[in-house]
Amino acid sequence: MSKTPPLTGSHMGDTESLIQLDCAGDPEGTSIVVHELECNRDVTTADELEALLRAEQLLPDADQSGNGQGIQDDIGTALREARSAMPTGTDSAPEYTAEELAADVFKRVSGIGEVANYAMQHLHFNGGSKFDDNSFIVKSFRPGGGGNLYLIYHHTHGICVAKESKFLTLAHYGRILAQRKKLTPEEQSEHENVERFMREMDMLESTADELIFPRILEKGHRKVVETRDGNVTSSETHPFYIMEHIPGLTISELIAQERKVGNELVSTKFVEGVGLRVLSQLGVLHDKYGITHRDIKPSNIPSRIRLRKLAEEEFPA
Repeated sequence: MSKTPPLTGSHMGDTESLIQLDCAGDPEGTSIVVHELECNRDVTTADELEALLRAEQLLPDADQSGNGQGIQDDIGTALREARSAMPTGTDSAPEYTAEELAADVFKRVSGIGEVANYAMQHLHFNGGSKFDDNSFIVKSFRPGGGGNLYLIYHHTHGICVAKESKFLTLAHYGRILAQRKKLTPEEQSEHENVERFMREMDMLESTADELIFPRILEKGHRKVVETRDGNVTSSETHPFYIMEHIPGLTISELIAQERKVGNELVSTKFVEGVGLRVLSQLGVLHDKYGITHRDIKPSNIPSRIRLRKLAEEEFPA
């Protein structure tokens, strides 16, 4: 990933100085994201939407447009096309709302209506929608113990999942050790969590051809600079990796879906079949790679196939 070009406009001053200072000779800042913290966002017009997209670094600067800025150029082109296609605002064809325009923009970029609706909602209610220079956040998942999970749309890979460590980089804790020779108990715990995150990433890469885990597409570090009224409130660098998205529901969601419509629960044969398949993978993971998963449960097992079809075709009674 290439670094974001120097920021202009509302993020000049303190924010730009901090970025230039923190990234001088720092290879970790592979992608810089500036997020302006705002409460009660009131975005109703096309111009307000464009201002919000620009503030969230989802549009290229005027003098940078067309210079291969990945997702920024994609969204910039989609916004121009969507605005030119907007109704003129007559009684018979009222003007787009900002939500309709945002959904149109994200649909033009991704080609997927459901993605567009989620992305528009995330932008409107959460902000911070730029994940890195090549992708925007579609949806935030419930965070896990070791990291934050996002469904993202990537300029090259399309729909995928990003996992970002909740904690800072190993280099951050290394600098603390170099300065004061010792980590506090809290810092030591954070350091161990980052090491675990990095081992997880290495494991996914090393087992990609043998096990059925999602394939890693990219990895890196992103520096998130948060500002309020143009003033920096925090700046942190976190490691992350991007992996392929497995569409569909988890086993627990599929079972809940069956219960909701009053269907019989899945057969013993189905449970045995899924259990044996999972255990075979865990056996390879433990015996060959020395890794213990420690969090196996139905909500962590995705399935591409509906329960009844799987039960009938793969595990007949």
